[in-house]
Order: sequence, then C-alpha cells, then structure tokens
Amino acid sequence: MMTMKKTLAKHLALAWCSALALNACGDDSSQSTEDESSTGDDGDDNDDNDDNDDNDDNDPDSSSVTDPDSSTTDPTDAESSTTDPTDAESSSTTDPTDAESSSTTDPTDAESSSTTDPTDTESTSTTDPTDGSTTDGTTTDTGGNECVTEDLGSDIPDGVVSDNTGAGDDFQGSCVSSMGGEDLVYEWTAPAAGRYIIDTHSPTTAFDTVLYVLDACEGGEELACDDDTHGTQSIVAVDLAAGQTILIVVDGYGSMSLGAFDLEISEAPGGAGGTCCSSGPDATPGCDADPIEACVCEFDDACCASDWSTSCATDAIVYCNAVCDPGVCIDQDLGSVLGDDVASGTTLGGGNDNNISCDGTGGEDVAFTWSPPMTGIYAFDTLGSDFDTALAVTQPDCNIGAEYGCNDDAGTPQSSILVFLAEGEAVNAVIEGFNGATGNYQLNINTYDADLSCAIEGDLGMMTGDNIAFGDTDLLADDYTISCANGGGADAIYTWTAPADGVYTFSLAGSDYDTALALSFGCEFGAAACNDDSNDTPQSEIVVEIPGGTQLIVAIEGFGGAVGSYTLAINPS
Repeated sequence: MMTMKKTLAKHLALAWCSALALNACGDDSSQSTEDESSTGDDGDDNDDNDDNDDNDDNDPDSSSVTDPDSSTTDPTDAESSTTDPTDAESSSTTDPTDAESSSTTDPTDAESSSTTDPTDTESTSTTDPTDGSTTDGTTTDTGGNECVTEDLGSDIPDGVVSDNTGAGDDFQGSCVSSMGGEDLVYEWTAPAAGRYIIDTHSPTTAFDTVLYVLDACEGGEELACDDDTHGTQSIVAVDLAAGQTILIVVDGYGSMSLGAFDLEISEAPGGAGGTCCSSGPDATPGCDADPIEACVCEFDDACCASDWSTSCATDAIVYCNAVCDPGVCIDQDLGSVLGDDVASGTTLGGGNDNNISCDGTGGEDVAFTWSPPMTGIYAFDTLGSDFDTALAVTQPDCNIGAEYGCNDDAGTPQSSILVFLAEGEAVNAVIEGFNGATGNYQLNINTYDADLSCAIEGDLGMMTGDNIAFGDTDLLADDYTISCANGGGADAIYTWTAPADGVYTFSLAGSDYDTALALSFGCEFGAAACNDDSNDTPQSEIVVEIPGGTQLIVAIEGFGGAVGSYTLAINPS
C-alpha cells in the first residue's frame, strides 16, 4: 500500500481565554501517542508554560545558527501534531477567580473540524467477502483510486462493519495531532445532491476513531475531518453534488486504536428547524421539529433525554441541515478599526440572536463583524462594561460560527480573549450577558505583542533549509515547558518568522537524543503545535500551514529530561 502520510493543518490558530491567565485555558491536542508519552490519546492537557527567568547559566557557545545556504526539501511525513482550527474538539477551562467558566475551541477546525451526521446504527451489515473487497488493508481495483479498500457504490449502505487491525497506516487527518493509527478507505458516490452525515457512532465501534473525507488518493483535498466531537467516535457532514465521488477514511487515533467499527452514511433530513435552532430552557429535552430532533438525538441522546442545549442546536444546523431564521445576527460591521471602545452601547433589547458556549444560561446579545488589518495576535475584551459579560470570537456565521475563543470572566466580571488571525480573516465578536445579565458594554480590540524574551538562543529570521541551527542542550537550562516532553528538561529556544504563506516542516532528524519540539506564538503561550516522536524515530517533526510574516517560538527539548546534540531543519513544502 502506498505511503501518503500527511498533516493537513488548515490554519495555525489558537485562542486564549484571558490575557490575565493565558496558561489556564486552551486545549493541547498536540500530545504524542507513543508509549513513552505521559498523556492520554485525547491530548486534553493544558499547556502551562514555565517562563523561568534563570537564563544566566546559559553558555552562549552551546548553540549556533548557520547560514541557510542549503536547499529546501519537501516534507516526507506529517506525523507531527498541530492545533487544528478546523477541529471541532473544544476545550473548557475554569477561571481561577470565578466559578463561571470559559471555554475555547480550536478554530481551524472549523479549522478545521468538519461536521457530520448519524444514521441508524441498529441496521448494519458486514462486508461481503465474496465481492472482491477486503478488510485487512489490501485494496481492490476502484477505477484509479488505488488506496481504496472497498467501493461502496452509490447506494446509501445500511452500515459497513469491519476491523482496522492490520490495515496499515497510510493517511492522517488534519483534525488530529497524534501519529495516527491504522486506516481503511471506502469509496462512495452520492446518489443525489444534498448534505450527508458519515459517522462511526455505534455500540459496534470498539476504539477511538478518526474520520475524514478526501476527494482522491494521491494529493487529495480533505473535505471534512473529525476526531471526538461526541465521545470517542467521529462524525462529519459534507455537502455533495449528485454523482460526486468521495473517499471516506476510517482511522484510529493512535497506534493502539484498533478493532471493529461500524461506518454509517445517511442523508441529513433538512427542513425547518423551529425550536431546534436554539437552546431551550434548562432541563427541557427535545425540540419541535421531529426529523431534526431525531437526527440530532441519533448521535447525542442527551439532547432528547435531558436538555436541548446550545450544542444540540449547533448539531441541528451543522449536521442535520436545519433551516433556521437567523434573525438580525450582526449589529454592526466594524471594518478593521483598532483601539479601546471600538463599539459601545447596551445589550438591553438586543435579542438573543447568537448562541455562544460560555454564557451560562445565555441572554441578550450584540454582535459585530471585524477583519484584522494584518496577521498577528489580537486582544478582544469588554473591560469598561458595567455588567457580567460573556465574549466570543467566532467565524462569521450567524448561530453556527465555530468559536476561536469564548470567555466569561478575565479576573473581573468582564471578558478577554486572545486570538491569532491572518490578515483579512473576518470574525464575529459576540457580547452577551452571563446568565441573562444585561447592561452597558464596551468592546476593545487591540494588537497584542507576545513575549519573545525566552528565545535565548537567538532569532533565525526567515531562514529555511537543513541544519539552520544546532547545538547541545546538555549545556543549557530549562527555561520553557512544553506539553509533549513528559516533564521536559534543558531546552534551546529560537524565534523564527515565516517568509511567505505556506506549509512548513520543522524537523529535528539527525539529533542524537530523544527530542520534543514545539511551536508557539510567545513565551507566555502554550504550544500551538507539539511533537515528541516521528517517522518511527525518537526525533521530532511538525508539519503546519503558516501565514507569511507570522513570528513563532521554536522550542527544542528532550523527552523526559533527555539531553544531547540537536540539529534543526525548517523547509517549505
């Protein structure tokens, strides 16, 4: 089977809850799943950085930077970890000063994470061994898509039951940061135009799945990707034209994610969403549009058993294609204005037009569209408001925009979020009252200058090539902590700036010890991408898409305190 391992990071972007408690929020979905990793496969550890100031013991001769007079190379493997803004896996954190919590999601996912929808898991059928297809990772003749395990034709199957054990590991989706597991590929052709839900939600599914959709084997575009939107099984939704052929990849989260699975495909019901389009009163299950309700509760039974929450309403729109009246979602387009008090007024009478995740029971809101004038980190806050606010920065869609960040309290009843955005990448800023509070709001949007003082080993500028920096961590101090280093140890820290938009491979291949590698936006931030082992070696590699002009911290550590000689390569694809 051909090897096409790749990381398709749609967007390197993170959101942080508060400038006052930057390390208290953010989902580190970048953990390695190697046996020596100290975390679970869901990577839900917070990246709390230890910004020590004891830098006087560093030997200036212990590391060096070379002239990038070497040729660039294409990445051969993307078994590195990234934080996918299209990833639908969200993380929540609790502000230590207030019991009202804040949450952030990884936008790429939206970055990223792709949506899907469930089918009836009670009627499934096993693969027919007589039809020429196999379930052990070998492939059949499928008209040019040589990676395909089985062609499902153009009917909507009752269910495909198989097992990924022994299938081989040939693909990796953009919505996971682990090194991936063994995968099977199914070709399927949409019988009619519409939104289709593809999922592995079933009692039959026995492991932590990853599900993604491609349009071709070799160099195919990823149309959707999901890891753990609901539990450890996966669900995506894709809008397809009649006769459009896709490849569905059923993958395991890590090397130990093996076993039976049930792959389901169904067509989203669509139609009027009614009360399914918004959260209901607390402890009120279900909604009034029966087809939409049944669709959602197929993969999230809590929506019908206990409470029709904001997430249920989002599922109704994203997966089940509910048609909703968006109301007056956006109150004002702020353009690209920066500064304090870019917008002010009252939420009283604003209506509840937007659902955000950190607003408690919710309340009346105001919403603004805003576009960054340049690539960088931006601080959104409601300091100066006179009530308990909740603030979200989302993709520019009414009701369903994936959140880059959501915060209730930033050490005060007001809210604050840091978000990395590319130039011109429009977002919505939504201000609500926590638990129904209303009052006079003030919205401030300012650029944020990250702390780069921990980059003791120097600035690599825009250099690319092999061996652009090298040294020995045995002579260095432990100035920075990264999540995938299992405690870490002595480190070498550099700054680097992307010379142009593109996909870049950061590699420590050729180092003589067990390394860990991380990228972040500043010394005070957790890792935007983190990797321990790659390519079946103890050395590290990260492949990620970066907007031109983005300045990053590149941190090199040893796994579990290991030290040794390192060599760093940064090459564009």
